[in-house]
Parts: sequence; C-alpha cells; structure tokens
Amino acid sequence: MPDRSSKRDHDVILPDRYIAVGNRHSQVGNYQSALVAYDRAIGIAPNYAKAYNYRGSFKYANLGDIQGAIADFDSAVRCDPDYAIAYANRGLLRYQQLGDIPAALADLNLAIVLNPRDASVYTTRGLIKYELGDIEYALADYDLAICIDPTFVAAYNCRGLLKNVKLMDIAGALTDYDRAITSGRLRQRTRSSFIRGFLQSWYAQASGTWRSCRSFG
Repeated sequence: MPDRSSKRDHDVILPDRYIAVGNRHSQVGNYQSALVAYDRAIGIAPNYAKAYNYRGSFKYANLGDIQGAIADFDSAVRCDPDYAIAYANRGLLRYQQLGDIPAALADLNLAIVLNPRDASVYTTRGLIKYELGDIEYALADYDLAICIDPTFVAAYNCRGLLKNVKLMDIAGALTDYDRAITSGRLRQRTRSSFIRGFLQSWYAQASGTWRSCRSFG
C-alpha cells in the first residue's frame, strides 16, 4: 500500500523546488526560464495555491501581465480560500491597476481577517483610505502596521506623508521619516516582497508629487 504521507510530501516538495528555481531565475532576469519553472510547478500540482500566487506575482512584477496575474490570484484563492496573501496581492492589483476600489478593499479586508499580522496589508489599505480622504482611518491603519512591524519602512513613510500633508504635524512627520531611515538601514539586506516593493514605490511617487506641488505653492 502506498505511503500517503510520502505522496503528500512529494506533492508539495517537488513544486516548491520549481518555485525556488523560478525565483532564482527571476532574480537574475531570466524571465522565460522563470516562467517555465512556475508553469512546471503548477503542472505538477494544479491545486497548489502557493504556485499560482508566485506565478501571479511574477507575471505582474516582471512581465507586466495584469490580467494573467489576476487570473493566477483567482486560481490561488479558489484552491485555498484561506490563503491571505493571494487576496492581498489581488486587492493590490485591483486598486493599483484596475481602479476597482470596492473590490480591492473587499480583498484587503478579507486578507486581514485571515491574517491580522501582516503589516503590509494594513499599509495598503491605509493608502487607499488616504486617497479616498478618510484620513482618520488611514492613520489608524498605518499605526496598526507599525505596531505589528516596528521596522516596516513603508508604514513610517506613509504615515509621515499623511502627518506632513494632511495634519500639518511637521515634527511628527520628521520623527516618522527618521524612523523610516533607521528601519531602512536595518532592512537593507532584506529582499522586498511584492507588496512591500509596491508600497515603497508608491511612497516615492506620492512624496515627489507633494514636493512638486509645494515648489509651485
């Protein structure tokens, strides 16, 4: 009689190896080889949510394939309805690329219910609330993100921008920016995740826009 535990290990370990191969190829710019590896992982384990999530993140970040990424995140949550990071990633794309705020917030809210300890998801939701003008809610989300992860640079940057532009709290903003700089030094050797990378680029664009507006004010 076959060993069922061995089969389960095989079903996870082998696709994980291909995911790792895909990640390595992606990091050095071998995108075609990376995609082949992710495809292979899914071919081996077509119900493995993690494989779809990694391929979806890769498709967006490296290929600019928005619809392909959304489809992979859809598949990830279909395979595992409790897979928080896939909801968070889909919510990010729905917000950033599709402009579908209600659907984005629904995904982010569910991601938080499933995993209330992910600082990046609170920060993403906070910046949506910031852009909607719900400053109190945005500030609360940034505060929660920092409480969960006191070294999360993007949360300090986003909260500093809010304090600077919306609350006119210059001292508070400078404190947050200083903390972001200190935290950045601590994290400088840490590889950014999909969402974390987006949050950092969003902050750079938002703060640049604010500086441009101030220079003409």
